[in-house]
Amino acid sequence: MAVITATPDISGLNNEIKEEFLKLRSETQEYTDEADKIFINFFKKKLSKYKEILYVISPKELFKLKERNLTSIEINKIKERCKGYALINNKLVLEKDLNKNLEKNNQILIETKRESTNNIINGSCAFPGKIKGKVKIVFELDQLKKVNKGDILVTPMTTPDYLLAMKKASAFVTDEGGITCHAAIVAREIGKPCIIGTKIATKILKDNDKVEVDADKGTIKILKKN
Repeated sequence: MAVITATPDISGLNNEIKEEFLKLRSETQEYTDEADKIFINFFKKKLSKYKEILYVISPKELFKLKERNLTSIEINKIKERCKGYALINNKLVLEKDLNKNLEKNNQILIETKRESTNNIINGSCAFPGKIKGKVKIVFELDQLKKVNKGDILVTPMTTPDYLLAMKKASAFVTDEGGITCHAAIVAREIGKPCIIGTKIATKILKDNDKVEVDADKGTIKILKKN
């Protein structure tokens, strides 16, 4: 996983090196997926009363919580992350304190907006190709099962847990992400059209809308609303 992420565009490598990269990815994918699942399953079974902070707690904090070494004040501070947080210079910052911390580094946060015009959503091309299909919107992992062969997977962003659904889908569309994001890397590896950074795809599209994904141009055209 780390090797492929560090070198996201392997198209320019010779075949021998390219095959070695893909082999490493294949061999390590299972361990990457299992690490997340072990962490999450442990939390759900042993610390179910704290499930609301499952996705905002660090491994170090998790083990302190397991040993009952986290105070109620510390737990409440972790709960605040559910409202939004960011990592700046390897420091976790709550959303309410974000602008203040950015100002210290002479930075500002500018929201990038995209709009849909004439039933067309724009994004950035991660891997070229053009294909038509039905939309399946995925926000949570338990929604992945609704993705069938040939569907267009539309999601805020993908993770290794999405891999099986990505193999079924004919194309991927994400709200977020850059050229080195998970969706872009997988799209290049398995050769499927992918458009990233649309900002609004999950807001505009609905399950079973019929669309045309043109990753050569970075556009998603709505052909028929469900």
